Amino acid sequence: MALAASGWKVQHYLSWELDPHCQRLLAQHHPGIVQLGDATQWNPTGLDGYLDSLGVPYTQSVFVCAGPPCQDFSRLKGARGAGASGPEGRKLHLFARQLAEYMGHTHRQVTYIVENVVPQRHQ
Repeated sequence: MALAASGWKVQHYLSWELDPHCQRLLAQHHPGIVQLGDATQWNPTGLDGYLDSLGVPYTQSVFVCAGPPCQDFSRLKGARGAGASGPEGRKLHLFARQLAEYMGHTHRQVTYIVENVVPQRHQ
């Protein structure tokens, strides 16, 4: 929504969201959004082929906006937070690897923003 309000013309919304409530909310705000399933099963090198199938030319930018699960990093969990070794914390690092792999593979310009919590301090 912020992109559209800023004057960006978004042609396609793709989502890797598993929560049904979040999927409905995304569909409400972005009609035509394509749900691609589990991000942990995503093959980054296949994204260009998918974009090609939608008719997206290589001259158009890809904007990635992500909010990987952050429960394992949250200060609210205190010492119970597992950080990057937790099941949700590992997803942040998986996303970073997937994004780096895609950026190394594509000829498209990629811009990204990632949202997460302020991490707890591990001692």
